[in-house]
Amino acid sequence: MRYVLLAVVAAAVIAGAYAADQHADAGARKKIHFTQTFESSDDPGSDGHMALLLAPGHGTLYVGTLTYAASAPASPVVLHELAPGAGAGQPTWSADGITTYAASVLGARESGSTEFTGAALALRSDAPFTATASVDAWTRGQPAEVAVQPRPEPPEPEVRIARAAVPAVIPLSEGVNGGRILYVITGADGPGLASDVSRATGYNVTVSAALARAPAGSVQDLYVFTNGIRGAGLYGFQPDVPSASPGETGYSPLARMVEAAWKNGQKESLLGSAADVREAAERGRITLEERGIINAPHVSWPGGMMEVRAQSNSTRVPHEGGQLLGIDGGEATFVARRAWGPDGAAVHCVTFGVTPPLAAVVAGAAPSPALENLDGIAIDAYRFANGIAGDGALGFQPDVLGPGDSPILRFHIVEWHDPGDALLLGGAGDIEEMRGEGRVLVYPARPLNEPHLANCPAVPTNG
Repeated sequence: MRYVLLAVVAAAVIAGAYAADQHADAGARKKIHFTQTFESSDDPGSDGHMALLLAPGHGTLYVGTLTYAASAPASPVVLHELAPGAGAGQPTWSADGITTYAASVLGARESGSTEFTGAALALRSDAPFTATASVDAWTRGQPAEVAVQPRPEPPEPEVRIARAAVPAVIPLSEGVNGGRILYVITGADGPGLASDVSRATGYNVTVSAALARAPAGSVQDLYVFTNGIRGAGLYGFQPDVPSASPGETGYSPLARMVEAAWKNGQKESLLGSAADVREAAERGRITLEERGIINAPHVSWPGGMMEVRAQSNSTRVPHEGGQLLGIDGGEATFVARRAWGPDGAAVHCVTFGVTPPLAAVVAGAAPSPALENLDGIAIDAYRFANGIAGDGALGFQPDVLGPGDSPILRFHIVEWHDPGDALLLGGAGDIEEMRGEGRVLVYPARPLNEPHLANCPAVPTNG
């Protein structure tokens, strides 16, 4: 048997398809994350030995990352299902003589990590082998039963923390840009701006110096009026005007706050879009003054809003399925999830936006592709894939945040080489110590082969 190497560009095409129809069939997508030891068996499609990690299912596509260690050099194999008759003129592989696959095959190694997109995933070698494989992936379609690979039952011991998920009430600000917008402000890049916004909203806006380092192309503009027509804007005048909303090019949860003021003698009017504001400035009707960068994620926008989760009194609310509990008048209530800061202190964070887009759909947060450009100001966040069971995002111990004051999180996965040897890690220093001793594996979370970042500011909590 010979394998054919398929074009890598297929991954980009499939990833685009995921993003394009995310709202149409989000329920058909599932998160797969497991670490498991496999014994190889005879390869049914050729000579050699194979360990099937993700089995094919009708119409199923897997996209994710594989990390493995094997007892002998083994090649990661990604199968790509071919339509009937499409295999003519190229080498094919088939286990039953009916369904045929082409395959992408990487070089044989005893350990490694790779991204993949395809209908099935396996490890293959010319000789029998044992391999421990970790898969972090999404699947679209209905996987075969053997491919579902349910998250392993968490072993004892178990740690549960009080107030793992509690409500956080944040006042809403109102904007307009082709329709009504509701948004919140949680942070500002300096104490002066934070103080001004806190007075205007009645909410304790935190100082996040990291926001000032956000690349210019990764923030949008937010125009706030200091005079003119009275209204629901931040300072009591017309609604604020952002330059973009989720789903539009240029949207970012981070905004460059620009104060707009009508000049004396100018006839005041309602400006309903960023283009209107810029035109008024170009014509000399208003002045514009940049104040700084704020964290101002949108909650509701023309044609969409964050997913509303059913109210729950439980302190153990799954991380998936909506971050917004409801809107009441000028306030919104969100799910704030508890994590441990770098020094082990407890913090509660709200997830407002996520990238990649499919991860945002699963979380019920706003899709925010611009977050990928904010990697330079993000702080590391660690999620545990095995070890001690608990209230973390993956069902194990609570998540841990690294040092920094940014609301942007860059996610990593932590896995114990021996889950039975797991300890409770209360801070980033603990993780680095275990990593240095070779007891844990730490690697970037990359669902859909894309960086996984989120806008998750720490917030005061209620209840």
